[in-house]
Amino acid sequence: MKAFNWITIGMFALASVDCAMAPTQAPTVNVTGGWADDWVCNRPADGNSGLVLQLARDGANVTGSATVTVTASSGGTPRSTNNFRGIVSGDTLITKTWTDLTGGFTVAGDRMTAPFTGLTCVGRITLTRR
Repeated sequence: MKAFNWITIGMFALASVDCAMAPTQAPTVNVTGGWADDWVCNRPADGNSGLVLQLARDGANVTGSATVTVTASSGGTPRSTNNFRGIVSGDTLITKTWTDLTGGFTVAGDRMTAPFTGLTCVGRITLTRR
């Protein structure tokens, strides 16, 4: 019975988070397509690496793939997912299912930026449309 209660609480929490992620503004930017560039750690000694997103937008909903590349200086392991999910609210792409970055990218034309807390450092991501 306890397991069922915890599962129910977990499902309610997930549903609440999903509802909380509903766009508050109509999308004003289109994030469809390929995006790539570097993420840079605030401390140069922690290194930097790359990020590639391939996105599709349907209304406010965004789906796609994300690939994190690594360099010798950044350490870590390359990671990728074909389950990238987000929403666009105004000029912001808010990530929903990607644990490497929570929060959102600010999109301006062919550029998007976001602060992040990663596995190896804290820094900033700047991506350019490809």
